[in-house]
Amino acid sequence: MDSGRLNPVLAEYLRRRERGEAVDVESLCQAHPELADALRSYAAGEGLVEVLAGDLEPSMVDSGAARNGETLRPAAAQSTDRQPSGQFGKYKIIRTLGEGAMGAIYLARDTNLDRDVALKVPKFKGIEGPEFRQRFAREARAAARLDHPGICRVYDADEVDGTPFICMAYLDGQPLSRFVGTPEFQDQRRVAEVICEIASALAHAHEQRVLHRDLKPGNVMMLSNGAACVTDFGLARHINAGEESRLTHEGTILGTPAYMSPEQIEGHSERIGPATDIYALGVILYELC
Repeated sequence: MDSGRLNPVLAEYLRRRERGEAVDVESLCQAHPELADALRSYAAGEGLVEVLAGDLEPSMVDSGAARNGETLRPAAAQSTDRQPSGQFGKYKIIRTLGEGAMGAIYLARDTNLDRDVALKVPKFKGIEGPEFRQRFAREARAAARLDHPGICRVYDADEVDGTPFICMAYLDGQPLSRFVGTPEFQDQRRVAEVICEIASALAHAHEQRVLHRDLKPGNVMMLSNGAACVTDFGLARHINAGEESRLTHEGTILGTPAYMSPEQIEGHSERIGPATDIYALGVILYELC
């Protein structure tokens, strides 16, 4: 597939959708028959959009549903899994920070260590449950490898009465998406500082052979001290991972459309590497400038 031909068509498609227009995908396919399969695959992928945590509070740890775009993930049926409330193992649930079709983020108190944390609890159901559990466990393992001030720390990953969770640092701040186009980021020096901080975090992740694959302003928290912190490694993958940990199949579209590299848009998982994250960082830089 020639990304040079596909990308402009997808870009125009997204612009029209953002304007609220009803776009007939089949008409696009007829106008661009050589791109028909890719366009149908992309449109089908849009139907798989699942928001991990919608309407999140300003202070949160995972901002996957920030207004800068939603993440394309494999479809998941609505869950009947028990969601935590009250006492959840050693954690006391304080309130819900955000909830969506794929799971929820909770502010909780670690009663053993007496500190506030964020609990990420997915929803699983039916035939897709085992794969999603593996993907969730992979996220925890990937994020746990990382130790950098610009990356949200993972403290624990376990199950309580069959309900899996990831325990992360509770970050006091707001997603970078809330600052795009605001006076706070009119200064190019400030923009450069933030981009350098994100780049440093990505460099550490890549040194640990971990890819983010869904970098966007909604997944970067601006902390109360002004520092940037990368969150949500929900699509993370170990570089050169074996098939047992590579749950993404050829042709599967994962990521957020506006920040996806050509290889992501085309579903070529074998070509995804550090450059994929760098591409997304370049899009963020463009937006902030």
